[in-house]
Amino acid sequence: MILVAFASLLCGLASAQEGRKTIVLVFPIKVSGIAITDAQRVQLKDYLGTRLTLEGVYSVMPESQVKASLGAAKIESYQDCYDESCRIDMTKTVYADKSLSVDINSEGSTCRITAVLYDIAQEATESAADVETACGFKEIKSSMVAVAAQLSRKAGPVPGSVAPAAVGGGSVKHGVQIDRGETIVNAMTDKTGLVFIETDPPKASLMINGKSYGTAPYQDELMVGRYIVSATLNSYYHDAAQEIQLTTEGAKVKLTLPPAFGTLKVTSTPDGSEVLIDDKPVGRTPYADERLKSGQYQVEVRRDLYAPVRKTVTVSDGKVTAETFNLAADFGGLNVNSTPPGAMITIDGNATGKATPALFPQLATGLHIVTVDLEGYGRQVENVRIAAGSSERLDLKLSPKMGRLTVMTVDESGAPCVGTLSIDGSPVGQTPWKGDLIAVSHKVEARCGDGAKSETVTVEHNAQKSLKLQMEPSKGGRWVRLPGGTFQMGSKKGDGDETPIHSVTLSSFEMSATEVTVAQYGKCVVEGVCSAPHWDDKTCFIWEGDDWKQGVLPKEFRGDDVPVVCVDWDQAAAYANWVGGRLPTEAEWEYAASSGGQIKEYPWGAKAATCEKAVMRDELFQKKSKSPKPDGCGLNRPWPVCSKLSGNTVQGLCDMAGNVWEWVSDWYWISGPAGIFEWPYGYSSKAQTNPTGPSSGTYRVIRGGAWNNDSFNLRINKRESVHPGRKSNAVGIRVVR
Repeated sequence: MILVAFASLLCGLASAQEGRKTIVLVFPIKVSGIAITDAQRVQLKDYLGTRLTLEGVYSVMPESQVKASLGAAKIESYQDCYDESCRIDMTKTVYADKSLSVDINSEGSTCRITAVLYDIAQEATESAADVETACGFKEIKSSMVAVAAQLSRKAGPVPGSVAPAAVGGGSVKHGVQIDRGETIVNAMTDKTGLVFIETDPPKASLMINGKSYGTAPYQDELMVGRYIVSATLNSYYHDAAQEIQLTTEGAKVKLTLPPAFGTLKVTSTPDGSEVLIDDKPVGRTPYADERLKSGQYQVEVRRDLYAPVRKTVTVSDGKVTAETFNLAADFGGLNVNSTPPGAMITIDGNATGKATPALFPQLATGLHIVTVDLEGYGRQVENVRIAAGSSERLDLKLSPKMGRLTVMTVDESGAPCVGTLSIDGSPVGQTPWKGDLIAVSHKVEARCGDGAKSETVTVEHNAQKSLKLQMEPSKGGRWVRLPGGTFQMGSKKGDGDETPIHSVTLSSFEMSATEVTVAQYGKCVVEGVCSAPHWDDKTCFIWEGDDWKQGVLPKEFRGDDVPVVCVDWDQAAAYANWVGGRLPTEAEWEYAASSGGQIKEYPWGAKAATCEKAVMRDELFQKKSKSPKPDGCGLNRPWPVCSKLSGNTVQGLCDMAGNVWEWVSDWYWISGPAGIFEWPYGYSSKAQTNPTGPSSGTYRVIRGGAWNNDSFNLRINKRESVHPGRKSNAVGIRVVR
């Protein structure tokens, strides 16, 4: 009897369904996290309504009918009706059977559309849809087809939707075949039970007996009976299902979705190698992907100059797969040398920026083209094959491109003269001269007497060039050549700063025969290169009596042929540069004063200095000549240069003892706190070649003694220190080149 009544009820319901479609009120779509205009929201709502109607299950209430019904109820709009109670009331107001709410939410690179169809009469969710898609308006609109299909229980592929990206390009079979209870039919009863469903991970889409029930967590009151609850999340998890027998006491269901992914860890030797999964670059070692879909992948690790390694790797559900790749070196070394050296190296058409000799410790295996270029020489090109782990050597002898140069010299008047000739700083003989040179630019320097001339000339390949050099008067006056040699520098007879005695070797050089005169320095001032001596600005230290004071230099110090004084170290260096030279080093000065290392006390020998040989402070001379003052041999100032010829060195240098102190290039020592003198105080005991003294300091060295010094201070080993900015009427200049 009951079965007959129930069958009759079902037939009545079916007949009602055939006569009238269920009317659905579609509420305005709620959008979060993406830029969708109001007009586009209306388009999406209308399009969803159209697609839902086309499915043939529901009839969507037209917007005009909605507005009319709301107007009759004196309700302006339903645009902001989002909570459940509002939607139920609004649906009843317009006499619709069901309400449809739609949410579109951004989930990073994709969007998710969720729709819930609510039955007003049953006061329960009837159907739901969950679609993942790209976030563009066109893609979202296309996805409404799938939403309508799922709501009508005809869900199929999502047109325009975007599937989750497969990490590394791999593919994983998604889901498992499970019974979702679509065929279960429970006997009709008034008894109900409360069911609560949650999933791990949360927010999985739920189905109960094949019907969509939104997302977890979920709770509802259902008719007692047999149910299969199934959950689906995404392609990174397998589906899960559980069968329950719901009673009036209710049921609590928790579904754990098994992971459909694993962890892949890749390490290599050496570290920092590139990792590719299914030929797609994903990072560098050490590399880890903790959510890689289960399946097989082609993993390759590669690095420049190493042989790549490729493996097939299987990633399993919930497991860690660790793979180590040992890369074998795929390079060798190359040492490139040339005769002569200095040639620029190009490898495989790429400039290396290196010149021969050069080592390239890591070159890829295989054939390489090595090119070397040096100005004035023919290019050399060689092929070199590099094997893994090998070290190759390439020695190239460059062929020079030659030309011929003839050099002749004439003096200031134009008359031919025989002079010394240097090319690129090296002596080559006397003029006239003819010889073959490499076809590049050369600096040619010639000297005849005191005149000199230098010129840069370019020699062409397989060509002859003639050069006539006319001597120019020397700015520095007469020069004296000192051949190079080795001597013992220092002394034990003076102060501690003259020790220890040590061996010094010097190259050849030339020194001005005299101290620089007022007339010579004046020419540099006239040309605008040198600044004027500090004669009149009251900054020069003047020796008067037995003390110093700052004042104006007396006129007797200003004669053309007397040494220029009241110049600081910078002024002295500027003048030396103007004449084509420099200030001497301490070693050069002492070597020259000792006649090339022959004499150890004074330029003339061991006999003490007197006014017979030097301009100095000589009290014995004062007594004999009855001069009022002993300084400057009675003149109380410097004398014209070369006034004491008997005091010259063997080579003919004048006034190396007395007349004025002479600036040299060396620093003396560094002044520490509270004026304490720090290292270097004396000399190093080690043998030296062309020493230049400390690299920095507070004071500069002066040498040779002056017109107001006694014999002890005129010794060739005597050292004195002066601040480089000090100007004195007892300090002058001598130049070397």
